[in-house]
Amino acid sequence: ETMANMLQKLALKLAEKLLAFAQQKAFGRDDAFIYSRARVIVELDRIQAEAAKKQEEFQAKMDLLEKEWKRQIRIVSWSTMSPAEANKDRALMYQEDGIVESPPDSAAILQFPGKTTQQGG
Repeated sequence: ETMANMLQKLALKLAEKLLAFAQQKAFGRDDAFIYSRARVIVELDRIQAEAAKKQEEFQAKMDLLEKEWKRQIRIVSWSTMSPAEANKDRALMYQEDGIVESPPDSAAILQFPGKTTQQGG
């Protein structure tokens, strides 16, 4: 069950309670009943809009989480590649992310767990 569905059910329960309360208060006063009913409808619309917004925010966070998760898996996979392949994939990932990377230092030491490679000199 989605967050939006749960919020909608909650909103409907609240609307029913407000309507029942309004009916008790407005006994013999049609204008008060109509006003209370209008307030319930406005409140219900507001809650539904808020639920939709929360659902969108939740989905955006989930999408971001999935993107970051895939990115982390990609970074971890570099340890299984040759240093040249890893550097190439990292440069590609940075390019996809819009990060401008300065050219690598030719004397840089690239380290992965269990492996050390010296490049250049």
